[in-house]
Amino acid sequence: MNVNRRRFTTLLAGAAAASRVLGANDRIRVGVIGTGGRGRELMRILCQFPDCDIPAVSDVIEPRMDEALAVLQNAARPQTAEKYVDYRRILDRKDIDAVIIATTEHWHAIPFLHAVQARKPIYVEKPLSHSVVEGRTMVNAARKA
Repeated sequence: MNVNRRRFTTLLAGAAAASRVLGANDRIRVGVIGTGGRGRELMRILCQFPDCDIPAVSDVIEPRMDEALAVLQNAARPQTAEKYVDYRRILDRKDIDAVIIATTEHWHAIPFLHAVQARKPIYVEKPLSHSVVEGRTMVNAARKA
């Protein structure tokens, strides 16, 4: 099966839905870790799905989070989100079904490993890791989970 990024994001939403029993009115809630250009683009894509909400965003650069909130507020279905400088607050939330990791490429591993520990389905931007050792650690953690 040929899966591009847009299709994978759709599959991520489906995976989050399959990870729990859904009722007819349930929604998928995605936290976004990293709200630079790619993170905001992924948010625009997710906002197109009527059953997908983005209740939380995280970035170490606060103006980027403000830009991300503007994306949500200007979407066809306007939303609001909580802002967190510390991404672990997103992982602590029980109402977050899945996370997107769109941080700068050398900062993918630690949020990924923490998201695995938090049992959240993950979409991580490429490259997966900054080094082979990080990548192997990430893959092994995901397999164990």
